[in-house]
Amino acid sequence: PIYKIAEKVKGGHYPNTELTPKIVLEALEYYVTCPHCLMGRGIRTKIKEHVRGQDLICVDLMFVKTKKSRKIISMITVHNLTGFINNIIIKNRSQGELEKAIETTTNFYRKYNITTNTFHSDRESAMIPVQSKYKIIFTGGVREHENTAESKIRRIKESMRSILSTLPYDLPAFLLSYLLQHTIILH
Repeated sequence: PIYKIAEKVKGGHYPNTELTPKIVLEALEYYVTCPHCLMGRGIRTKIKEHVRGQDLICVDLMFVKTKKSRKIISMITVHNLTGFINNIIIKNRSQGELEKAIETTTNFYRKYNITTNTFHSDRESAMIPVQSKYKIIFTGGVREHENTAESKIRRIKESMRSILSTLPYDLPAFLLSYLLQHTIILH
């Protein structure tokens, strides 16, 4: 099917795009053969079956807001085979910060004899340039999420909210990062 798409691009079937047959054929090594993904209109694909059972680290960013609208940005990583969760708080979503966080993550997992260097992430805008330095497999479509990390983030946020609701006082903003680490240890 990917070769038929390349022929259609060559024949001018997709006039409102910047696709070339070369781009379509290069995309074959990274993505499942989905014409919607190539057009930038991603739909559900079989990428989940493609990465299931592989030794890789699932990555996603988590945002926690304080009452005074301060934002804590955390990169959550989950090892696909063991389910081990790691958390790195970053200053912003820049390429340099993400590269440092990924380097810290790989060093952390290496201490526990997990030597994978393959990451699975959704299409965070800042993760795309990082792909040149690390092996990152992106989810199939534009609106798809990295399921493993997203579900862990949802559980972590629910635990944080439940702990915060049981406290008889307001937790100071500088302690939220410690609460985040504590909830990750609980899971």
